[in-house]
Order: sequence, then C-alpha cells, then structure tokens
Amino acid sequence: MKSAVARFPARSTVFRDLPSPLPLGGEVRVSATADYWEITMPRRGRSGRVKLTLGEVIVLIAIIGIVTSMLVPANGPPPPRTDQDLDFGSWDPAAESAIQPPQDVVAADVNLAGKWMGKLHGRAWLAIEPDGSDAWHVTFRSGGRCGLSQHILLTRTATCKSGMLILDRPVQEISGTTYQRLYTARIHGREYLVPSARVEKLKQILKGGTPEEQASALEWEVLVRFEPDKDVNPSTAAD
Repeated sequence: MKSAVARFPARSTVFRDLPSPLPLGGEVRVSATADYWEITMPRRGRSGRVKLTLGEVIVLIAIIGIVTSMLVPANGPPPPRTDQDLDFGSWDPAAESAIQPPQDVVAADVNLAGKWMGKLHGRAWLAIEPDGSDAWHVTFRSGGRCGLSQHILLTRTATCKSGMLILDRPVQEISGTTYQRLYTARIHGREYLVPSARVEKLKQILKGGTPEEQASALEWEVLVRFEPDKDVNPSTAAD
C-alpha cells in the first residue's frame, strides 16, 4: 500500500528530541530530523486518495495543536521593534517637507496633550505630553491588534508651530509608512492629527460626501483623539 508523505521545516528543537518514528499508533507515522519533520499517511482504495481512520484524524489534530503552540510565543508578545530594528533609508525628508495639507482645515489652536489613535489595523497610536515650554514628549506605537503580534514602540521629542507637529526623528508604522510631520486639523468640529503620509488621502475624502461620511472615513485614515467612553484602551489600541 502506497503512502502520502508531507514534510515541514523543523521550527523547534521539540521535534529533534522526539523518537523517530513517533509511536502514535495506527498507520500515521511522524518522523523527525534536525532539518524537517514529516507525516506519513496511508493511501487506501483504487483512487489513491488519502483515507484516514478516526484515530488517525485525532492524531493529526493533536499534531496541528503541537505546531500551533510552538508558533505562539510562550512568554507573551515579542519585544517591540525600536529604532535600531527599523530601516529609514527610503524616507525622503525633502519630499515630505513639500507636502501641504488644505489650509482651511489646519488648526493651530488644537491642544496636542493626550492620546491619539488610528483605528485602521496596524496604524499608529500616539501619547503626547508637554515637555518644557516649547516641546512635547511623544510616545509612538504601531502594530496589529492581536496581543501577540509584532509592534513598534518609539519615543520622540517634538515641536509644534502653525499647526505642524515636527518630530526630532521620523517614525515608522508597522506597514513601513514613514513620516516626521503631523498636522493638527479641525474638520466639522472634530480635531484630528494628520500624518504627512496621509495628506493626499485627506484631500480625497474632503472632495465629496456628507460631513458624517467624511468623519467616518477620516477615522480610518488619520488619528483621532482618544475618547475613553467610546474607544478601547489606547495602550493596547495597536495590539
């Protein structure tokens, strides 16, 4: 009787320590080496298709569970990526300085202090605090919403003039989007922080739709002030 063999890279020393073949019983065999592990399953019937007994199916489910547990970090989420882990080589400061938001929405009197968040998966979360008379301390975070996913955590000092928040160094979202400037804006009575990388998207949104439609679209493209009674905990908003 012929067998079907599936091979997978050995991602953990767990498999290297297993007896080979693994004594699971039935006709499903699991073998392990330093480089890979493989599952051998019997082919039954004239069609040559793999047909498994109930016991063999249970064995395969158990194997999948082992693999899944190996891929999930045992001690919580991975450490955050910081400046030394990021590549800012493709960022062009001259091109960013040429970006101009619509001046009729820029609001220089917006109070920056507080927490700001982007609702789209993987976007940014900022905590901004006064740091002297003319400076601000900024904590930047970006990443997926899963608590076990990779994320970026950066700290910056910023100055703000005429509605433009300029960080001392650029930041990078988990998607790779990089910027050093954000603009304070007030649109239909609501305040926003607009990363320079999203200014063109802002312009597109403002071209049409009702104020309610624009507000809904903006929530997914730029940063909005965190509202405790409406939003999730901002410290995990990017998890």
